[in-house]
Amino acid sequence: MLRISLLVLAATALWAQTAAQKGPEPPPEVDKALRARINEFCELHKQGKFRQAEQFVADDTKDYYYNSSKPHYVSYEIQSIKYNEDFTQALATVICEQYLSALGFQNQTIKMLTPFNWKLENGQWMWFVLKDTMLVTPFGRMTPAEHTDGASAPPAGGASPRPPVIPASVDQFFAMIKADKNELTLKPGASGEVTISNGTPGMIIVGIARQFAGVEAKLDVSGVPAGGKAVLTVHAGDHAASGVIRLDIKPIGPPIAVRVKIE
Repeated sequence: MLRISLLVLAATALWAQTAAQKGPEPPPEVDKALRARINEFCELHKQGKFRQAEQFVADDTKDYYYNSSKPHYVSYEIQSIKYNEDFTQALATVICEQYLSALGFQNQTIKMLTPFNWKLENGQWMWFVLKDTMLVTPFGRMTPAEHTDGASAPPAGGASPRPPVIPASVDQFFAMIKADKNELTLKPGASGEVTISNGTPGMIIVGIARQFAGVEAKLDVSGVPAGGKAVLTVHAGDHAASGVIRLDIKPIGPPIAVRVKIE
């Protein structure tokens, strides 16, 4: 069975900032209390108990909670928590696994790297939405989807908003990962570049599976988020001969071949 595990950066810039700046170290009891609340909140979404999860939602976010589609988690894992200076608010980054409903991906799961905003309200940690920022994703600005039963939950803090376009087949998914060229013509001692673009709704990992003697190939990055790019730099040595460099794409993607012709 083909399994897709895509880490979708729901707020790429926010995640980068969080990774770079961990924030102040919280008192152990504060961190323990918040982690317990996050796990309870996610567990209720895993069990489909959305009404019970309402007790974890801040007052200013309840309307948003009611009018947005509910995520149903398969699994979840807290990756990091960043607190503000007085430990009254926090940003938790959680990997939430869900089923992806699209033709060609039935019964496959997708892991979304998503931000949860929490704040202290009457002595309890409560989930809330920053409405001006949480709907901004790698897919553009999202709007909450109305749920048919009228009892819905937010995509923003609890799960990433559904992208406007989801690939309808494996072939269409593969076509979203592209190299700007598949051939380089170099003279001995010269260098050239190939850019790999990620048009999928999740992160991909690009690796060099094979290169050949006399040519040095390097990638500027390995992890490429949705909408991002990686640059492959190829340098031909003085005694290089023509050959093929092959790139692997993980967790799922088409192998990319770059033919290098030495003049």
